[in-house]
Amino acid sequence: MISAIDSIVEASIDPQGPGLAVAVVQNGDCLHCKGYGQATMEWSTPITTDTVFRLGSLTKTFTATAVLLLQQQGKLHLSDAITTYFPDFSPHWNAITIEHLLTHTAGIKNYNDLDGFIRIWSRADLTPRELTTLFADLPLEFTPGTRFAYTNSGYVLLGLLIETLSGMSYDEFIRTQIFVPLGMKRSYYMLRGAIIPERAAGYVLAAENNPHAYRGYLHAPFRSMTTSYASGGLGATLDDMLIWDNALRTNRLLSEDLQKRALTPATLANNQTSIYGLGWFVEERQGHKIAYYPGEVEGFSSLMMRYLDLPLTLILLANLSSWDLEGLAAKISEALL
Repeated sequence: MISAIDSIVEASIDPQGPGLAVAVVQNGDCLHCKGYGQATMEWSTPITTDTVFRLGSLTKTFTATAVLLLQQQGKLHLSDAITTYFPDFSPHWNAITIEHLLTHTAGIKNYNDLDGFIRIWSRADLTPRELTTLFADLPLEFTPGTRFAYTNSGYVLLGLLIETLSGMSYDEFIRTQIFVPLGMKRSYYMLRGAIIPERAAGYVLAAENNPHAYRGYLHAPFRSMTTSYASGGLGATLDDMLIWDNALRTNRLLSEDLQKRALTPATLANNQTSIYGLGWFVEERQGHKIAYYPGEVEGFSSLMMRYLDLPLTLILLANLSSWDLEGLAAKISEALL
């Protein structure tokens, strides 16, 4: 089985180019944990299980858990309107609850899709409040609770909520309430300027005949992680993500009831079931119920896929943008199952 996984992964990568770290976990034990390809192409540094990758939107699983921790501590209720905590926000947000933000059913426009965001704002170091001003006055795209529409904006607001209720920065809360208690010693809020040992460089595929490309790759364009924030600003090693998976499966942080709620898809106003719970996509594949999260941020791709009816988890962390990790995971899953 291990040789089959090796063959599947090795067939998908350039061993001299960017690569990925892959974990297949069963019952909390690592069946296969290995790095492939280069963490830094200039120095030919190989990827290992201790290489630090940006997680992209996989960050949202941590942000959602942080919000549920605050509920568990009695500091909020998911049914609370967000204007309860932010009375200065626009009145047209009065109907939006914390649960709407967690389930992507609030109707708030995704700030990443705004004209000029990538060109103008993504490189700027913004405070959470400054980031919310990019979308706070825009009209809602639909009545809260009526539709699912993925938006990073809701998780920015959840990060700001965490800061407001805890009296800590988002970085400090995630570190002291999640990373430290679990022993995730190589997980970080990936701010510019931080010295992070064994941090992978992020790459993109170069356009054909680009004179600055090396082996067909370029460094990913810069993005300030303050503009990803609670929606996509965290980073971790594969080894630390194994700890995260075990904590989720053993209810280390949240009660069993809250964990079940997180993995229950939201019910929309028309009684249809969404594909998303509280911080997780949830659906059936290959006859199995899975909770999963794909992530992407400039230069990095990630995927965590947890089988809910089997003690099996796949984790893939890559330092190349737009990698079809779901397709790769499907091939690995087929070999496993």
